[in-house]
Amino acid sequence: MPKDISADKRYEMGLTISQKENDIDSLYQEKKNFEEQLQSFQATTHQNFQRSSLLYEKMARSGNRYSERELSVEYEMEININQTLTQQSEEFDKYYKETRGKLEADIEKLHKERNALPWD
Repeated sequence: MPKDISADKRYEMGLTISQKENDIDSLYQEKKNFEEQLQSFQATTHQNFQRSSLLYEKMARSGNRYSERELSVEYEMEININQTLTQQSEEFDKYYKETRGKLEADIEKLHKERNALPWD
């Protein structure tokens, strides 16, 4: 029986496809980890802003003018941080989609190339 001359090439391409599929899985896990860390950071910073805001509000009720200004600064700081985090999240999501799309396109191309190999 003659040897299939494309068998080795199909095998190598199959390994490459498997590696790219693993890369997609790893990328997805990184995305989930990033989202979890971001949510945790947002929750922690929000709690900290709430605590300090309550202190400044209490001080403001007792007539401390400094605390009113600081309260305003606190609110502005929280808004800026949230905007920055939202922007970073959107950038990461864009990167994730682009990278995943490229990996999926590579896999599709490899499948087509592998399927086009002759079965001698």
